[in-house]
Amino acid sequence: MHEIIHLSLGPQANHVNGQFYDLQSNYFVYTDEEAANSLVDPSVRFVAGKEYTPRAGFWDFRGGFGKRLRYNSNYEPHQTAEELGEQVERLQVLDDVKIQHADLYWAANLKFPLHPKQQFELLDWEFDPIEAPYGKPRGSPQNESANSFMTFAQGQDQYNVVDTEFHHEYLDSTVRRLFEQCDNLSGINILTDFTGWGGFTVGLLEPLRDDFSQKVPVFSWASGAWSLKTQFRAIIDSYLETVLGLTEFSDLVIPLKLDRGSSFAENAEKINLLFETVGVVSSLRKNRVSMATVVQDLTIGSNANIVTGTTNYQDLVPTDLSGEKVESKTGFLRPSTTLSPSQQTSLWDQNLNPQRLVENGTYAHRIHKHYVPQSRSAPDSYLYAELSLNDGIKKLQNLVGFNHDLKVRVLDLVENYRWGYESDSDEIE
Repeated sequence: MHEIIHLSLGPQANHVNGQFYDLQSNYFVYTDEEAANSLVDPSVRFVAGKEYTPRAGFWDFRGGFGKRLRYNSNYEPHQTAEELGEQVERLQVLDDVKIQHADLYWAANLKFPLHPKQQFELLDWEFDPIEAPYGKPRGSPQNESANSFMTFAQGQDQYNVVDTEFHHEYLDSTVRRLFEQCDNLSGINILTDFTGWGGFTVGLLEPLRDDFSQKVPVFSWASGAWSLKTQFRAIIDSYLETVLGLTEFSDLVIPLKLDRGSSFAENAEKINLLFETVGVVSSLRKNRVSMATVVQDLTIGSNANIVTGTTNYQDLVPTDLSGEKVESKTGFLRPSTTLSPSQQTSLWDQNLNPQRLVENGTYAHRIHKHYVPQSRSAPDSYLYAELSLNDGIKKLQNLVGFNHDLKVRVLDLVENYRWGYESDSDEIE
């Protein structure tokens, strides 16, 4: 078995992860005939029991889980039906006021049950789908946007607080169980945001790499919905700090740009066009493409690990990191079931365009393509997604302000990315 664990931190990331796992139900089979032709192994990302439970951990603000965390009779067996009914009724009164924002409660429509030990709240921060979608300090007045959980430093401080409360064993107290359920862990997917959750995630990743996954590939997907050229200095610095931190502790970092005008749920649908398409190849029963293979195909053994180009219907691109010269590219195609082999080849040429890549200087052995199966509920159409590395990383230098330490770290990263060596090493890798 080749288990993969998903950890998502924050409302936007949880919407993505929740939708991802719901999409996986489309690969489940229920008859012997279907089982004979089953393409996807659910045990890679699910734990089998009375019901399938995701191999995942979810972090959110206090109240961000809605009813699922606090008012589930399966998790509160000591409560009478009457007591539980009263609690749900009180919560429903609040929910009725916010009914038009129900999609902001990511856990409301999750198809699969979650174990209580998969759900973790930041008790010092509260979620409100109308007044505080990005969190607010517990007990603070409404409309306090200046106190939103938006900066790397806030997230870093919050991680230090909870880690201290757990006597510096916070990681063991949260995700140890997920790892102990794996026989042959083959990858970890981290989903986070370029907000305070970025700082919290980097805090979590450092001991995670030390204790659990030194040899296991880690993909960190981080999203943001702002324009870096027009935002406050603190927001830009938080973006840079998150990129730097994730790069240090991840095998691949995939920064993504979101639509500011869309809801968390709508942005999650766009992200999953890429995230789910790339992810499902690691769950295939045959011709499985491991996360380690994707890392090797893209990085070519170098220290360059920031994905600077993504594509799916042009809806989703990395935040200000696009470039011209392509070093490596991996495409993922879901062809229509009615297409002939020649038509499928035509789609590859149209989307991946290997001939043009080679003409522009990309080595042929750095171009890879993988077929992805359609789920049972998928429409009869094709879907293409890709990950690539190009020279866009140098644009990070243009975002640095007057913070000398941050500037030095960014310049080291750019040089490391360009030449493939660490700044404190004399050896080129």
